Amino acid sequence: MFDALVARSQSQIATTELFIPLDEQSFAGAALLRLNNRHRSSNTAGGLTFLSGPEGVGKSFLARNALREVRRQQPKLISIIASADELSELLATADEKQSLADALERFSRLQILVCEDLQQLEGQPERQVLLLELVDQLSQNGCHVLMTCRKLPGELREFPQRLISRCHGGLCASLPLLSRESRVQFLSRLAQARSLPLAEPA
Repeated sequence: MFDALVARSQSQIATTELFIPLDEQSFAGAALLRLNNRHRSSNTAGGLTFLSGPEGVGKSFLARNALREVRRQQPKLISIIASADELSELLATADEKQSLADALERFSRLQILVCEDLQQLEGQPERQVLLLELVDQLSQNGCHVLMTCRKLPGELREFPQRLISRCHGGLCASLPLLSRESRVQFLSRLAQARSLPLAEPA
């Protein structure tokens, strides 16, 4: 399962996506540049970045783009992009088979983990604890963890305080809803790139 996640993640970032800089994404984009700078300058680039915002504001896109930039500098970088639900399910299955230590050991090869949609684990305390164990081990190994979530850390319900503290202690960036001007800019650039006609906004 670990190798399958690595292969899928490599496929996700293999193709360059159209980047359209929007004002609402500028701070988060600058925060994610830190990820590239740290891996370019150091072999021990552990830490945590927490990217929050409502659905559809570009969290996943920015995460993929940041990871793509790092891999351009380090083509042999080992990374995974997976949802919190996928990661916790993998760990829960390993725990049931009494092979959790082996599963965590396989993750020790990672240099960057992108854990998406942390809010998926609300109301699942056992899985939250498993994910916290993974985050703790990765941090000790110098792996950088990038989390995306639709909520701020303090808005997550019934999560272990240690995990909330990990999120607060990292670099936190929040993405607001896109303005009308940004939505028009995005659609115009996208239509232009795909050679599609687009009516002028009213």
